[in-house]
Amino acid sequence: MSPPLVLLLVAALAPAADPIRVTTVDGVVLRGDAVSLASPTELAVTQSSSPVGRSALESVVAVEFGRASAEDAPVEATLISGDRLLGEIASGAEDTVRFATRSFGTLSLPLDALRSLVYAANLREVREKPVLKGVEGQDVLYRRARTGVDQVRGTIESIDRGVVRMESAIGTLPIVASETVAVFFGSPERYQEPATLLATATGVDGSRLTGTLVRLDGQVFRLKTTVGLEVEAPLAGLATLEFKNGRFLYVSDLTPASVTERSYLPGSLVWGWRKDRTTDGRPLTLKGTVYPRGLGTHAWCELVYPLDGRFQAFTALVGVDDEVRHLRARGSVKFKVMVDGQVRWESDVLRGLTEPVRVPPVSIQGARELRLITDFADDSGAGDRGDWAMAMLVRPASK
Repeated sequence: MSPPLVLLLVAALAPAADPIRVTTVDGVVLRGDAVSLASPTELAVTQSSSPVGRSALESVVAVEFGRASAEDAPVEATLISGDRLLGEIASGAEDTVRFATRSFGTLSLPLDALRSLVYAANLREVREKPVLKGVEGQDVLYRRARTGVDQVRGTIESIDRGVVRMESAIGTLPIVASETVAVFFGSPERYQEPATLLATATGVDGSRLTGTLVRLDGQVFRLKTTVGLEVEAPLAGLATLEFKNGRFLYVSDLTPASVTERSYLPGSLVWGWRKDRTTDGRPLTLKGTVYPRGLGTHAWCELVYPLDGRFQAFTALVGVDDEVRHLRARGSVKFKVMVDGQVRWESDVLRGLTEPVRVPPVSIQGARELRLITDFADDSGAGDRGDWAMAMLVRPASK
């Protein structure tokens, strides 16, 4: 892979006036108008230059900058890490493509760090949307044709703003960017995510990059990404910073040992649970707030997770998803947490469009098994779309 490249974005992005919100795994919330790294392992929040509080970086769940992210750009680049960039191709060379984003500036991306490029603006003009996917060992280019979309297989030689050049069975093909729908790279570099503390930066343009946070002050952040880039950009372009591999593990990153689901009436539809989405595939939303992580379920559902003794507690935010606002039935659900066969916490009856409930830290220290149950309550099963938002397992703090 090409050596790291420090990319400095100098843009006319105004400093944030919105309040900054830092949430920790212990339930502490720090609010202020500035956030910075007090040390490589500690985050500090201030208000009008006066200290508000500090938190060990390993305990931080997210930093929210009070800005929404929008997802509309001509091209979407997906990296081998699963991260993505939204923007446009500025230029290119044989082994790299320069990709311009609103939040992170213009980045030089090695082609071997890319999984795919989707030309979203061109794809929107295709009447019958194709299934876009890669092929092991070959690059695949999808292009518009008279009958819809066709594909060309071979090896991508270069990509620039106006043309994609591909070596195919019939020679080198220059394919204009205006006709290109997507490019999938068949032999991307193998990716192994580090087990160290990582931050995922989401920009106001919807771009997302993951890496080690090496700088954070009142104006600028710097991220050493897991694909070898170093990105430095104004904080004004950030919507959120979300952390992983610290003191907590999202339950949605685990695979349950067993799943049991059944409908209210025998023979009726069973809605399958999902990771980080509702059973209908939408973002998890409780009382107007969208949660990026969690479990989307529908009563009746039981998810069983084996435990290895590394964790101290389980916590989550539960409620009936806002999806039910479009349904006649608003749902009635009870949530239950069982540890080693014993009920450790149970909610009251929760209904749609009401305030979610915080699951207090449930001790799982030394436990072998965790069961999460979404149960029917006092109505039929209609609308029983229960969310376990931000469900996580918590480790003890470092000494």
